[in-house]
Order: sequence, then structure tokens, then C-alpha cells
Amino acid sequence: MGRKGGALTEVWTTGTPCRWICPCLDCDQPAPTAPDTAPAERRAGRGDLRPGDTVWLRPKTLGCPTICWKQPRATVIGVDHTYLIVKVGRREHRIHADNIRRTDPTATKSVITVRPKARPAPPDGYTEQTLF
Repeated sequence: MGRKGGALTEVWTTGTPCRWICPCLDCDQPAPTAPDTAPAERRAGRGDLRPGDTVWLRPKTLGCPTICWKQPRATVIGVDHTYLIVKVGRREHRIHADNIRRTDPTATKSVITVRPKARPAPPDGYTEQTLF
């Protein structure tokens, strides 16, 4: 992190970020290395949304569009950095990724009934003594 809280863009060849950048030209500073994979491949590895995916809208940010309050089902049309272009019915909306939910909010969750364990019996020759 830099002094102002932002991430540093300069990287040594070892892959660790530089803390201080020397302004002089005499120091031997290696150029940053390129990433191994293309950005699209890295996004696919993280499981980001792609066009054609089904999502549900939910209001989480202050400036979210009013369509998010209805929590409808939508289809992703395109991705624009942290915003998604989704289609609800026949209309397209530009929604921030924080206002997107990947699972159906109305789906019922299966409830697992937990039964208490049977109380162990004392061994032969012992009796249970109450504390109070």
C-alpha cells in the first residue's frame, strides 16, 4: 500500500511490491514482469460473471437503481469493470457488482433436524449425584 492507501503498481522481478521508488537513474531497477495469464483467463479462474449467466438483483449500495428493490431475476449481457449490464424483461440496466446475487433468494433451504445426543449412563456401581 502507498502512503495514501492505494496499491503500488511497481513490482520487482521477484513479485514483491516496491516500498520506495528511488528517483535517481543510477540505481539498477528491474522492469516489472508481465503476468503469466491474460486478464480474461484470470477472471475465469475467480469465477466472475459472464454474459448469459442468470443473477438476481438486490439493493446493497446507496445509488442502486430502483429495479434492484424488486429483486428480479436478470441475465448478464456484458461486463464493464465493476458494473454489469443486465437484462430484466426487455429492458437493460447498468448495475454495480455489489447489487448482484448469484443464488435465488426465494429458494427454500433444506432444514436439517438435529437430535440431541443420548445422555451417557454412569458405569456399573456408580450413581448420579446432583450438584444443587
